[in-house]
Amino acid sequence: ISGHDILVPTSASSVTYLYLKYSSKGGGTPTLVASTVSGTQNVMDLAEGEAIFVPVKGAVGLRVTSSDANAITYEYGYWTKS
Repeated sequence: ISGHDILVPTSASSVTYLYLKYSSKGGGTPTLVASTVSGTQNVMDLAEGEAIFVPVKGAVGLRVTSSDANAITYEYGYWTKS
């Protein structure tokens, strides 16, 4: 990614369960930084190879970005609570 990618938008009104894995980096030593969309608070850093499964509160959202100018790749999936 370059810049940030929104994985769970603030328009999600219910709890969204998110799986996220930092797959690889393009160079350097970047971390994957996860932050809220609403309020833009950093909530965690992942190193290459690390993965999480986390609930994201409705209307808060979650986005990811690289900690520096180096590109990173990641995989994710999400499910909404019904």
